[in-house]
Amino acid sequence: MPAPAQAPPRPSAQQAAQPLGFDAAAVNGVLLPSRQIAELASNFGTEVLRFASRRLHAQAEHFDALTRCGSMQDVMDRQMEFLRRASSEYTEELGAVMRLAQPAPDAQARKDGTAD
Repeated sequence: MPAPAQAPPRPSAQQAAQPLGFDAAAVNGVLLPSRQIAELASNFGTEVLRFASRRLHAQAEHFDALTRCGSMQDVMDRQMEFLRRASSEYTEELGAVMRLAQPAPDAQARKDGTAD
């Protein structure tokens, strides 16, 4: 009579924790940049939409102010002031968006290998 078949050996706890042989560090190495890209895209989208909201509100206020102008000179003055302010705010926004794209100092230090 043939000997009864033996059950296959049980995997170690480490082997069981890594089904299909995935290396957790390697998986994190792939997923972390994807998460960072998604976070950057989300932060960028949020900033752009907040800026657009502020600009639309300023535009609405400007149109309202134009209805109260008493002369063409007053219209021109208000229009020039609106354009100066808008230009300044767009310049500030460009700086804010550029800062979003820069890595945090601690992330850059880790990348450079200079973190404590």
